Amino acid sequence: MININDAFAGHGIVAVWWWNGSEAVNAGWKIFLLSLALFAIAFGAERLLVPDIVPIGFAEEPQPLLSVQTAFVLRAIELIAGSVAALSLVITLGAWVRSTRSHA
Repeated sequence: MININDAFAGHGIVAVWWWNGSEAVNAGWKIFLLSLALFAIAFGAERLLVPDIVPIGFAEEPQPLLSVQTAFVLRAIELIAGSVAALSLVITLGAWVRSTRSHA
């Protein structure tokens, strides 16, 4: 019989008792900051490129189709980046609280 756990001993896959969670917190902050930067870029691009266009096909006055599509894509990027930022902030703060309580 072959013991597959011997192959991974000492490589951090099986022996994770020493892990304190700081790597998860650092990765969480990176994801949060990158998604926040992407949100800011998309928000600024929307205000700069299509300032008076509503990203809905039905408006009171006719709007150019390319402008509506651009506004729609930029708004979708904003919403996705904002959601990822909010989720990563909650998860990162949870990991940070868990790592600080384990040391106390």
